[in-house]
Amino acid sequence: MKIAKLVRPVLGFGFGLLGLLGAARADTGSVDFTLDALPLAAGPAEAGAPGTVGHWLPDNRASVNVTTMTFNGAPTRSAYSYNGVDDTVAASLPPFGDSSHSFAALPGQQGAVHAGAVAGQLSVGWQTETPRDYIEALVTWSRSFALDPYSSLTFSGLASVTNPLQAAPSATWWNNLNSGSVHRGALTYQAPDYAYGGLTLYADILDRNPLDPTAAPQGRQSHDDDFSYSVDSFGHLAVTVFNRSAETLFGSFEMQLGAWTPVPSIPEPPMVLMMALGLMALAFNGRRRQGPPARRVAIPSQDINRENP
Repeated sequence: MKIAKLVRPVLGFGFGLLGLLGAARADTGSVDFTLDALPLAAGPAEAGAPGTVGHWLPDNRASVNVTTMTFNGAPTRSAYSYNGVDDTVAASLPPFGDSSHSFAALPGQQGAVHAGAVAGQLSVGWQTETPRDYIEALVTWSRSFALDPYSSLTFSGLASVTNPLQAAPSATWWNNLNSGSVHRGALTYQAPDYAYGGLTLYADILDRNPLDPTAAPQGRQSHDDDFSYSVDSFGHLAVTVFNRSAETLFGSFEMQLGAWTPVPSIPEPPMVLMMALGLMALAFNGRRRQGPPARRVAIPSQDINRENP
């Protein structure tokens, strides 16, 4: 008799759980970066303009890629573009170019996704409609520059990383990576365990003009004081490149933004019912043995700030 009384609530709980798994779920995530003003002239023709410490080279490159798919047989939607405009027009644009793609949500079927590289801002974002959605958005931008002798250049801006866990992003500095340049530094700002996305800012010091194949190497070598970097609690990032020589320094900046959902893992119906039985058993036993509730302690992220010695 007691077993019969338990069957109905267990089945009801199991089918209710199945309904929840199949229902719409509006999780969201995004990564945004807004660039501060840079003291660089628009191009070589404007070099030496008042208030500038160098100039951009014309290789203004951006790529945008968005994909959304659902593990229920619905067609995959995908779009990709490089620059969005031809190279001549791209060279006249300020960072980050002019290219964007987005897909609107299909209610109950697939979520929304967006990625864009426009003047002064990079952004990616997504919203799921069902637990079976998989969505990703990627943006990559790079551009070379020339830095005047005995000067410095700071690339900075405000970054934001949101995720369904509402977890604060963390920052990491990587130095002297093997990238083919004289010296590379990389500042990463990402969600914990990179589960839902983040961004990386690369700064490279080169040994010659990258757009002049006939240019002679300068013989540059990496030094500990080539870069400084900082990150504050508001998400303001900064990387500074120093030219401590009497020659023009050639370098490049690159940014990569990515936001995506974890690959869905949906339990099969028999497994769901087993989970329901287990939860019911735990609830029944818990009535007689109730201990103090578990506590989660959030450890605030610490700022990093490494200025030039």
